[in-house]
Amino acid sequence: METAEVAADVLAYKKEVAKTRALLPEAPPSDCWDEIRAHKDETAILLASHEPLMSALAAYLLRAPALQVDMKKAALMRVDSERLTPEPHCILKWMLTPGVCLE
Repeated sequence: METAEVAADVLAYKKEVAKTRALLPEAPPSDCWDEIRAHKDETAILLASHEPLMSALAAYLLRAPALQVDMKKAALMRVDSERLTPEPHCILKWMLTPGVCLE
């Protein structure tokens, strides 16, 4: 939650930050996708969590279960989805590591 609060402050987000068990590090990626789908009226959603969920979620959203993603602390990744279908069909747009963000 601390990371989400910092991001909300930096991005000047004025609404309440949503809390969900779907972002607990041990949660299955499918729970997170269900949570995303529950917010279908949002144009963008920023998720803040920790490993092992974030790398598993990246592979799940990209429909590449064998994908190995090295999600460093404070890494950012953007994925887009045109439809919120029962199974994700997302496209990786970019990923930034903390080192790149600090340059």
